Amino acid sequence: MHPPPAFDVVVCARNNRTVLGETLSGVAGLTGQRQSCVVVDGCSTDGSAEFVRANFDWVEVVAKTADNGPGASRNIGAARGCAPYILFLDSDVTLSPDWAAKQIAFLEELPRCAALAGKLVYADDPGRLNAAWGAMNRYGVAWGVGDGESSEARSEPRRCLWNPTAALMVRRSAVGDIGGFDELMFAFHEDSDFGWRANLFGFETAYNPGAVAWHRAHSTMNGNTMGDHRAFLAWRNRLRSILINYEPLQLVRYVPVYLALFLVQTIRRGPRAARLRSLWWNVAVLSDTLGRRRFVQGRRRVRDRDLWFLFEAGFRGPGYE
Repeated sequence: MHPPPAFDVVVCARNNRTVLGETLSGVAGLTGQRQSCVVVDGCSTDGSAEFVRANFDWVEVVAKTADNGPGASRNIGAARGCAPYILFLDSDVTLSPDWAAKQIAFLEELPRCAALAGKLVYADDPGRLNAAWGAMNRYGVAWGVGDGESSEARSEPRRCLWNPTAALMVRRSAVGDIGGFDELMFAFHEDSDFGWRANLFGFETAYNPGAVAWHRAHSTMNGNTMGDHRAFLAWRNRLRSILINYEPLQLVRYVPVYLALFLVQTIRRGPRAARLRSLWWNVAVLSDTLGRRRFVQGRRRVRDRDLWFLFEAGFRGPGYE
């Protein structure tokens, strides 16, 4: 009889069959403790689910009937396992063999740490950093730190507000307390929202540069493939996250500024229609947003002012669309 797994791997996939095999081979090559693995397929049309079933019989496949985004895929995958740690992994990322062992060792030293990312470098240019930790300004604009820098940069561990979910180790007990990923966001900023909420609930999120992964940047969610829809998702989700997570005083302080920035950006350049739709979307889902806000504000343990040291200063950031 096999011992229970030390961690569960949840791979989010959608139309990435050409790179998915390499990702799963990397999972199989992880050293250290035993793991389980589930691929949650977001309605792929390239045969991804069939490919995994035919070639990786040790992997469970969950084929969704609706493409409701990677946040929902992570929640579905997390619910399939029972190990104390969950490794969320994008289908175009390959982990170093010791990635999981290093992250678990790091988490065991920091019992309040709920989520931990490592150094993500470009697979086709391993001398160049793709992302380290996640940054955000007070107006809800979030971005990955370090893109394009030398892969030797960002070499010190540190606490952060959120982590990119391309390769992320989380503590299962904390995920339950935090409430998982906001599925209504679909994609973009659901990761920064998750990390922000974790910190509000009294947990920590951190970056461990000793755990290295390679990103093949084969994403199906980029500006070239999504067009204006990417801007629509980014703008709508920033506002929803602000409305849910800030205390009343900060809502009064930062929502008007956010709306002013929104207006300036919309007047200056496109995609104007996508941005306007993002505003209307938040009006349409306001009842759901208020319900989720009650959940967050009723369970938060940390004041906004006590997290300011994790936020970036200024109005702008690389994350504006």
